Amino acid sequence: MRRTTPLLAVAVLSLLPTPLAATIIHVPVDHSTIQEAIDASADGDTVHVPYGTYYENVRFRGKAIMVTTWLDGEGERPPVVEVVIDGSFPTVPDSAATVYFVADEDERSTIRGFTITHEAYGDGRGRATGEGIVADGASPTITGNRIVGNSPHGIRYRDQGEARELRVIGNEIRWNATPGFGGGILIEQSIGPNGSNALIWSNLIVGNTAGHGGALAIRWAQGNRVIVEDNTIVGNFATTAAGIWTEKGHSDLFVEGNIFAENAGAAIVVSDYDPGSFLSTVNNTIVGNSDGILLEFGQEAIVKNNIIVGNGTGIARGYFIEFSSTYNDVWGNDVNYADCSPGEGDISEDPLFEGGIPFGYDLTADSPCIDAGDPASPPDPDGTRADMGARYYHQTPAAVDPVSALASLSVGPNPFRDGVVFSLDVRNVPSPIEITIYDVAGRLVRLLRFEHGGTGPAAFHWDGRSSSGERVTSGIYFCRVTAGYVLARMTLVAVR
Repeated sequence: MRRTTPLLAVAVLSLLPTPLAATIIHVPVDHSTIQEAIDASADGDTVHVPYGTYYENVRFRGKAIMVTTWLDGEGERPPVVEVVIDGSFPTVPDSAATVYFVADEDERSTIRGFTITHEAYGDGRGRATGEGIVADGASPTITGNRIVGNSPHGIRYRDQGEARELRVIGNEIRWNATPGFGGGILIEQSIGPNGSNALIWSNLIVGNTAGHGGALAIRWAQGNRVIVEDNTIVGNFATTAAGIWTEKGHSDLFVEGNIFAENAGAAIVVSDYDPGSFLSTVNNTIVGNSDGILLEFGQEAIVKNNIIVGNGTGIARGYFIEFSSTYNDVWGNDVNYADCSPGEGDISEDPLFEGGIPFGYDLTADSPCIDAGDPASPPDPDGTRADMGARYYHQTPAAVDPVSALASLSVGPNPFRDGVVFSLDVRNVPSPIEITIYDVAGRLVRLLRFEHGGTGPAAFHWDGRSSSGERVTSGIYFCRVTAGYVLARMTLVAVR
């Protein structure tokens, strides 16, 4: 899959899982606290919390519900900073996390649109520190939140030896701190025979602090798959790896389409990774960190289509048994390569970023990174050869404008069981429209092609089946809507 432009990131946030049709419980109208509303809910319900600060330590109690600050299609969304769950005053001192998923919750258990914090204001009572969100033996969906000011972690995830899936999508994860592992997110003790998956997608992860893994730490992860995609990871701090740090596991780690910038510590460190481990680092932009990619020990690593500039060490191989560095721009680091050499297609040139504050890492028209990625990689959304880095340079003629081409897009139901309807209102869009669906491993599930009149409303149906005619299994799926260029990307959740 390719990277998300700022326009498409908005589409991701607006089209994340919505609840199954059932009761809407309003806080504080129906119940004065969020926990009381959860306790009164049943699977499929929605708990709606529009404004206010709630000093609570919330437990989902195994319920497949959405706790949200807005209702889809009804009114304006309140700003995230105006709906706060603050866990600073727990009734049980050793249970101070703000939100708990610890009772076998599944992907329908969703929290959306809150500030989740331990930053109490005003009343002078003694406060407790604690984690923002704990997911222990559960598979929650965490989306559109601001997770800020928690300690020791913003989010902590364990699978308890069972097949689980964590989804962290479209959040701001900021200013969380720990002296240990994973200030922003900690994934640990995924040790069961059934591998678990974690998707960390389209988040802003900034200003977190840890001993190891300021933004994200992964440890003791056995046989699972962790996907870190389309995130902006900036200004984090750690003694070892301010971006991503992983050790003591043999899971598959896919790091794609992220921006790592100005982190006080390395962007990516793989330390003491067991034989059988696999790392794929593709189409990232890694700029101005203490170091770039440090591969200390492991089985196999692929480093491809990245821009790695202005760091201490660019790429260090260490004791990785199998290693491939191809089609990267490694330039202007104190040391470009340590214990390895440039590979096929690698260049060392100024990438010619657009510049500007805060994250001006788009390519300019003269960049040597345009059309310089691996020719075998999937093409950019404009149909041209893959560029290097997290943000491709759009080469479609100026007359093609995705912002004005798509007036609206809605998808439902989502989560779905039997099928999904895509309802679009398009303007001057060439026919046909294509809807491409992928699974979490990036495998093509289905390609749908529809003819339409070019302008006006249109509705298209996917029956929830793969290209071979089989019903897709429960899980998360990525969808891209194109008409010669990308109109939108979104996440779909299948529930069987």
